[in-house]
Amino acid sequence: MATRSVPESNPPALKRVLGPAALTLYAVGDILGAGIYALVGKVAGEAGTAAWLSFGVAALLAVLTGFTYAELSSRFPVAAGAAAYCKRAFAHPAIAFVVGMLVLASGITSAATVSLAFSGYLAPFVTVPPLLGSVVLLGLMTFISYRGMETSSNVNIVLTIAEVSGLLLVLAVGFWFASGLEASVKLERILPDASVAAVLGGATVAFYSYIGFEDTANVAEEVRDPRRVMPRAILGAIGASCLIYVGVTVAALLTLPADVLARSEAPLLEGRYELEVRARLECARPECACDAAITGHCTTEAFVGGGRPDPEDERVVLARATVELVGATQITLELVEP
Repeated sequence: MATRSVPESNPPALKRVLGPAALTLYAVGDILGAGIYALVGKVAGEAGTAAWLSFGVAALLAVLTGFTYAELSSRFPVAAGAAAYCKRAFAHPAIAFVVGMLVLASGITSAATVSLAFSGYLAPFVTVPPLLGSVVLLGLMTFISYRGMETSSNVNIVLTIAEVSGLLLVLAVGFWFASGLEASVKLERILPDASVAAVLGGATVAFYSYIGFEDTANVAEEVRDPRRVMPRAILGAIGASCLIYVGVTVAALLTLPADVLARSEAPLLEGRYELEVRARLECARPECACDAAITGHCTTEAFVGGGRPDPEDERVVLARATVELVGATQITLELVEP
């Protein structure tokens, strides 16, 4: 009796479009963002001048988890990440379901934090209600994700390069500003003076800034040669993010004292105000540059972390008097007060 042969059909598979560079940038883009823009001030509030050390300790803790994801994602290069690993490790499917829901909850929390921080940093350019700005941003990201991984990867590469460039610019400007400070002032602002408990407390807060590398495991089925590329991308992204976080935190501490960073809702923005004050005042006539720089520091201290300055504040009054006395331009003082 003749038998009919049934043609074999390949199971549906995702298109593998991510190479080593694209995947590393994908992981870096997942990590960077809310950590440096929203948490620098909070970490400084916990660890003071040792804030940069807290980011370094948090990186070491993140690397331990990174090794786990690097090993599992290379051995089991499938989508679903942690949920898929739990499904293989435990017989009961409920464990994988719970882990999957927890990952989903952490993703929602991260997206909410990032979108709200983004709305806050739009304030200097355009006034948008935080909720509306967040909804628009999330809607745009959803549309890009719907277009597919190739489109998402291309957009991510552009945005990640732009974000890293901006942070490197902050780092460069911060160190440029520090070049005008005395060595004793530099050491005072960045030399750790916190206890071990304070550093660990800051690291606990800073660890949130490294969340994101675990999402790389979710795209394993869209990576070319995942067994080799996945571990390198995950660990490389954590290392690169650590260098950026520590560098930018040092630059922020050199620009503003730790207590000012701790009070600020937008620490990098406060740093920009102080840099503008110093740069503008040093552009006054050479013979009054020294006095003008001191005036700028006094005026900055009168408003950083607290919005607009009080016109009757004795430091503002002293600043105005000194500006007129040394002959600096009145326009400079107008630029000082945001």
